[in-house]
Amino acid sequence: PSGKIPFLKTQDGFVYESQAILEYLEETTPESKTCYPVTALEKARCRELIHTIELYIELPARRLYPAAFWGNALNDSLAQNVLTKIKLGLRTLSRRTLFNSWLCGKTFTYADAAAWAHLSTVRNALRALKQPDLVSEIVPQANTYLKHILTRPSVKRVANDLRQAWHNRTESNNS
Repeated sequence: PSGKIPFLKTQDGFVYESQAILEYLEETTPESKTCYPVTALEKARCRELIHTIELYIELPARRLYPAAFWGNALNDSLAQNVLTKIKLGLRTLSRRTLFNSWLCGKTFTYADAAAWAHLSTVRNALRALKQPDLVSEIVPQANTYLKHILTRPSVKRVANDLRQAWHNRTESNNS
C-alpha cells in the first residue's frame, strides 16, 4: 500500500514494514526457530534495540541517501544536522549493548538483523559522501561485530545479493 520494500505477500494479503513482517512470521510459523530472546525482558530489550537503530540512526541517515546513492546535491547544513543525530543514536546504542557476539546475548536476534542492515547502509552512505565513519568512531567494537554477523550464511547471502545488485546498477548506469 505504501509502495515500500520490504513487503510480504501472504494468502491473506500483504504485510509491509520490517517489524510487522517479523511479528507476522513469528505468529504464523510457530514451528520455526524464533529470533527473539526467551524472556519477556530480553524480548523487550531486543525490540528496544531495533527501535533505537531504526529511529535514532537509520531514520536520520535516510535524509542523506538521495545524495549518497542517487547523486542528488548534498546540503551542508542538512548533512551536519543528520550527522549530529546519527552520533546521538550511536551513543545511545553503545550505552545499551556491549557489541559482544550478538546484541542481545548469546544468540542472533532480530536486533542483529536490523543492526547489520542499517549500520552497513549508514556506513556506505557516509563513505559515499566522504564523511567520517561515525559507526567506527563512536562504537569501535562495531567493526568486529559487523564482520561477525557476516559469518551467518543468511546474512552472507543477502550481502552478496546486495553487492551484485549494486554492481548491476552501476554497470547499467555506465552503459
